[in-house]
Amino acid sequence: MTPVSAPAPAAPINPMSKHFISPQRIEANRRNAQHSTGPRTEEGKKNSRLNGSRHYLTGQVRILPDEERKAVEGVCRPIIARLAPVGEEEAQLARAIAEAHWRLARARAIEDNLFAIHIGTRKDSDIAGDNYQIADAFHIASAFAQQPAVFDRLTLYEQRIHRGRDRDEKKLQALQQVRLAAEAKAFEEAKLLLLYARQQKEEFDVEGETKANGGFGFSIDRIDASITRDYRLKMARQPSPGVQQFSKAA
Repeated sequence: MTPVSAPAPAAPINPMSKHFISPQRIEANRRNAQHSTGPRTEEGKKNSRLNGSRHYLTGQVRILPDEERKAVEGVCRPIIARLAPVGEEEAQLARAIAEAHWRLARARAIEDNLFAIHIGTRKDSDIAGDNYQIADAFHIASAFAQQPAVFDRLTLYEQRIHRGRDRDEKKLQALQQVRLAAEAKAFEEAKLLLLYARQQKEEFDVEGETKANGGFGFSIDRIDASITRDYRLKMARQPSPGVQQFSKAA
């Protein structure tokens, strides 16, 4: 019978390493786990689960931990405010753009966490000695070398998010340009119609004009302010006689 060789002794683990877990700690964790049976009441079980909610804009049920949901909204809210969407279609695009920013940040966090998993679960290289920075650098290189397909997929994931975000930004810009041009046209027409109504000693129908121009509502105060500004600009562009004489004398 061929003798069976004894298994090679495990490589010694440096107890000073930040990744070293003592046998006493392992045993304590095991005992603590036996005492923990998880939530026992229905309320406790409910509170321990992931929280789902129906998103107000998309209408879809989304399941996320509360802290994750708050973080998403914390990133998305100021981006959406900066994009200043008007109407449902613009709001949908603005939300998609904001979430793309979040997804890109999450992809980068996933990359960092992949390295962290390797650092936290693998033994340090003997080459690193007691230098934790060298040990972590070896772990990062090793994780990348051992999981190239994972990092390739992550890169493709980021590229797709970038393309989708760029596409949505162009769509939103096109919609806003059309809307702003229509709004500017409706505003100029409202100024002319207000002046005409006053010449005819008629009342200017704000609500009727809003319906007629496609839903752009302008207050009379705003229209008056613009008319006054237009007049002042027109007068300011006409050189006064004193300015003409001074120019000739010069």
